[in-house]
Amino acid sequence: MDHEPNPSSQHLFDELALHGYRPFEDESDPRPLPSSDAATLALDSAAKALCDLFPDTRLEADLPDLLWSFVNLFHSKADRVTRDLDDNETARRRSQAE
Repeated sequence: MDHEPNPSSQHLFDELALHGYRPFEDESDPRPLPSSDAATLALDSAAKALCDLFPDTRLEADLPDLLWSFVNLFHSKADRVTRDLDDNETARRRSQAE
């Protein structure tokens, strides 16, 4: 049975082809980063959604820990990126010295 993509789903396939690419670890990622404004708005909305979810529930006391965990995700990623950059700089200096 021959299946042709539904024309209405063609846009989805185009987006997957364009942005579904996952580079190997040693390749740069050609996908754009979100704009600063879009990221700020989305993160503010996510934090507000978490804050609005737990008041007057038995989980309200856990909200500070949950919010810290949310922020810690980004701190951890920033630390990993910094370590990778430091490792890259060390490798570059070692290569130049050789």
